[in-house]
Amino acid sequence: MKKLLCSISLLSGVFVLAQQEKDTTVQSKHIDEIIVSGVKKYAEKKSDYVAKMPLKNLENPQVYTVLPKELMQQQVATDLQSSLNLLPGVNNVSVSVGSGGVGLGLTMRGFSSNASAGALRNGMATNFVSLSDPVNLEAIEVIKGPSGTLFGSALLVGYGGFVNRVTKKPLHQFKGEIGYTAGSWSSNRVTVDVSTPLNKSKTFLARLNAAYNNDGSFQDYGKSKSVAIAPSFSFKVNDRLDINLDFEYFDISRNTTYMGLITGKDVTFKDKSINDFNLDKKISYASDEIQSKAKIFNTFATANYKISDNWVSQTSFSSAKTENDANYLFLNLSNKGTIRRDYYHIPSTFNLTEIQQNFIGNFNISDKITNKILVGIDYTTTKTTDKRGVVSDIDRKIYTMKSKDKTDIGFVPIAFNNENSPYISQAAYQEVLWETVYRGYKRDYRNFSVYVSDVISFSDRLFAMASLRFDNFNSVSDNYRQNSWSPKLGLVYQVVKDKVSLFGII
Repeated sequence: MKKLLCSISLLSGVFVLAQQEKDTTVQSKHIDEIIVSGVKKYAEKKSDYVAKMPLKNLENPQVYTVLPKELMQQQVATDLQSSLNLLPGVNNVSVSVGSGGVGLGLTMRGFSSNASAGALRNGMATNFVSLSDPVNLEAIEVIKGPSGTLFGSALLVGYGGFVNRVTKKPLHQFKGEIGYTAGSWSSNRVTVDVSTPLNKSKTFLARLNAAYNNDGSFQDYGKSKSVAIAPSFSFKVNDRLDINLDFEYFDISRNTTYMGLITGKDVTFKDKSINDFNLDKKISYASDEIQSKAKIFNTFATANYKISDNWVSQTSFSSAKTENDANYLFLNLSNKGTIRRDYYHIPSTFNLTEIQQNFIGNFNISDKITNKILVGIDYTTTKTTDKRGVVSDIDRKIYTMKSKDKTDIGFVPIAFNNENSPYISQAAYQEVLWETVYRGYKRDYRNFSVYVSDVISFSDRLFAMASLRFDNFNSVSDNYRQNSWSPKLGLVYQVVKDKVSLFGII
């Protein structure tokens, strides 16, 4: 369903007011020629994260796309899902669930992700199956194809590629912006972006991004509400050392409803799909009182130290915690024209910690040959705990609890397109949960990696990249270990200098 959005922004800066006197004199002038030229005003020609070191797009033998914040604002993209839908080669962007979390899944190059789109932030990991708000994004980078050489192949990186969120940085001058967006289905969004120096020498900078979002639905039930707060700080200690601190808080509640087909030996659909049932899409069969909720806390720190004119040390830290209270609703369609509603109640907690140390070198081998090298180590731990309670056929259970003889005799399943399907209140849901048996699950993943990448420019048009990564993955929860090597070789030649390049990669 399409949504109509209208956005208004108020900018704060330096204003100069001038009073103009009324001039009734009409003047005209003949102009011989007018030349109108256009530029790619949204083109991002350099990235610090795709190759884990500053590298121009025409020097990097990696396919990637950058979506800047200006284009997101122009297209009124109010969430990460609508932002990713603007990117070429990114398909089937949808809300996905797992282990009590709610995240975004997508498909790139024929491979589907595991509900972790956007879980990488400035090249560092956050929790999988967790959502985020785009209010603090400077750009979105989509790295396409196998990229395990520099980023591994764990939960957050798929065969088709991955999504990296690039966040806004504090500015050396004051900037303030307040935005309001309204749309169909009672959609309202308020955003704030304020950046300011905190001292006269402008060595201590701060920036605050925040958003409040409240959305309805085209269906009879279904709504979402979220709050995002993302402060960031930058401190220049001296000419060699600067430190950046970032925090993210995201609180969201929303309906999570999914459809499926009941299967079994006595059930046949004759190759039908859900579209063949002609369901009224405006009927949700859901409840606004029973939603999935998540609270997400992310902390980031980066220290950049200039060792010499040719070498830089970059130390990064990421800590992510997600607290979920999931209530997944599954609508199972039968071949008898009825719907069975199943609820999955999954409280869970995700914790991730990553420490990364990179050394980046940039020096000349000869007068014409230059060399950029990256050497790094990375240690990441992911721990999750959840307990799962399944309420199968909740309508039958509620009917049985309310009946005088505590049986389901006389129970009538919900028919397709029934606008008067029983509404499930929070009180009735909690009463059923009291009798539900829960099962607990734990994960404990640890990954240690070492990687190196070298980019040599033989001329101002010919570039070669060689990269190698070693990963040691340890699943403590099920006593599983795996070692893997990820090599990459690439060659770039600029056919038209700084305009067009050809590259190959293996």
